[in-house]
Amino acid sequence: MNTRIKKWFLVCLALMLVNLLFHFLVILPRQKQMLLLQEELMSHRFHPVLNDVGNGDAKWATIEADMKKLLQSRIPPIFSLPEYAQRIAGRVEANGLSLEGKMAFQPGKGGPLSLKSYYTVINIAGKYRALKQFIADLQNFPEVLSIDAMTFTRSLESKGPVKLTLKMTFFFKEGPDE
Repeated sequence: MNTRIKKWFLVCLALMLVNLLFHFLVILPRQKQMLLLQEELMSHRFHPVLNDVGNGDAKWATIEADMKKLLQSRIPPIFSLPEYAQRIAGRVEANGLSLEGKMAFQPGKGGPLSLKSYYTVINIAGKYRALKQFIADLQNFPEVLSIDAMTFTRSLESKGPVKLTLKMTFFFKEGPDE
């Protein structure tokens, strides 16, 4: 009986030794490597301007100014609204979808940075995959838009088209020079 206990003790001791060796030789180097990669990713993730801004209120003022410049560069002037509607209709056609009804833009409450906002509700029918691609196309538009609500409905027929109702808000500048 005494030899059995010694054998179990030796086996347990050997397993603990193997576990410690594995931890120090495999796990710790991988953890260090992952931390270095995370730090490198974080240094590349943020815009280089943000690294040189400093601290405190000046940093946030710089960030806010950069964000305003970025937004202003991506916001089209108000007179491009018809062109914008044509691009949306073009993406509907390109994805093999059908637009039900008209796309009517109505003025909204206004937006941040003294922008004009217009909203529309559009109804589109087609295959689910094409609807997903249409939404992805909208999200890739260079201009700023907000998809406020999205509703998918399927007809009672399992093979029938899926209908998508989208409520979107678009933001425009007052004129070309602003």
